[in-house]
Amino acid sequence: MTAQDMTVGFSEAVCRAGAYTVIVDARRRRPSAGILYEKGLILTAQHALEREREIRVTLPSGEKVTGTLAGRDPIRDLAVVRVEGGAPAEAPVPSPEARVGQIALSVTRTSFDGVNAAFGIVGAAGTKLPFWKGGVIETYYQLDPARSPGFTGSPVVDTEGRLMGIHVFGVRFGLELVIPAGLALEVAGRIAAHGSIRRGQLGIRSQAVEIPGSLVGSIQGQKTGLLLVGVEEGSPAAAGGLMLGDVLIRFDGMPIESHQALIGMLTDATIGKSLPVEVLRGGKPVTLMVTIGATA
Repeated sequence: MTAQDMTVGFSEAVCRAGAYTVIVDARRRRPSAGILYEKGLILTAQHALEREREIRVTLPSGEKVTGTLAGRDPIRDLAVVRVEGGAPAEAPVPSPEARVGQIALSVTRTSFDGVNAAFGIVGAAGTKLPFWKGGVIETYYQLDPARSPGFTGSPVVDTEGRLMGIHVFGVRFGLELVIPAGLALEVAGRIAAHGSIRRGQLGIRSQAVEIPGSLVGSIQGQKTGLLLVGVEEGSPAAAGGLMLGDVLIRFDGMPIESHQALIGMLTDATIGKSLPVEVLRGGKPVTLMVTIGATA
């Protein structure tokens, strides 16, 4: 492939992304971008939505419409906005899983005509990123170099124009993330259908306790856990074998040292899954498999 072929390919990829990239104006500062992923539905970064009604949206055609918030997912920093009409000329097609070192093109739309683009590579990729308020982001990646705030909510595409993910800022202080396309579109579908994201459920009551010093070394230095003071009859916890007096220390391999940490781990993605729950029982670690339920 010649340099000219590569240049043309990049330009065509940006044009494909531009066909579904919109402006979402719902805050005092500069507007964010968004992805018109199907008729009347826009995926964007939730932290950029300071207004939930009368959200001003500029479609790829230049038409200006008004949108309303359909729902948010604060942990993944995603939100869906509904607009009347508006369908992408070319719907986004998710790309295969991103790899470190892969070329990535970020595309945004500003208040000026046309789109803006930025070139980069996938600098890092990972799974199970703890969210600073509790919870875990299942999978993510970062771009190098980092993007300016003007790319908030914008699509990231590969060199063939396939959607790799969406830029989110503010998910974790000081860290810019890209939520992969598969996860982002799946979450968008749930938000559009239900208006919110359901949470996983164990069916327990607990209180934070200190772990005896003699046991700390055997559980990787963890100093606190959750003492189970109630297990609901017929709950996922009861079915999985959790008992009063157990001290919950790990959930799906992650340390649990507070109520907030456990609540954050019980995301919509855990519902229906059989996951390992580690407890201290009689001073010894015991691992149980629990099938997670759902909140009403």
